[in-house]
Amino acid sequence: MNSALSPLLMPPAANAMSAAAPAIPVSNEDDHYNFEVPNNPFTSALSEYAGWGYFDFRMRGEGFTAGFRSVPADWGINSPRKRGFFRLPAERTGHTPDLP
Repeated sequence: MNSALSPLLMPPAANAMSAAAPAIPVSNEDDHYNFEVPNNPFTSALSEYAGWGYFDFRMRGEGFTAGFRSVPADWGINSPRKRGFFRLPAERTGHTPDLP
């Protein structure tokens, strides 16, 4: 389920479905960014102890460095979106990100 609200709604609902074997829900391949906003899909998933998968594709007009999921892929952390993504978990875990 990929929506801005999915991490907020999915974990309690998913855990309530199976009391015998609760599972950790994952919002996979989410293409919502806005990592600089305090309450975004990634921080919402973390607050519910849910997994969150980053989906980053190169948008029309962007250069080669943008997007992890576009062929050919540039795996460097060298675009504003990539730096925003990697900076957020580093800050949340108490690390100082050393990003270009």
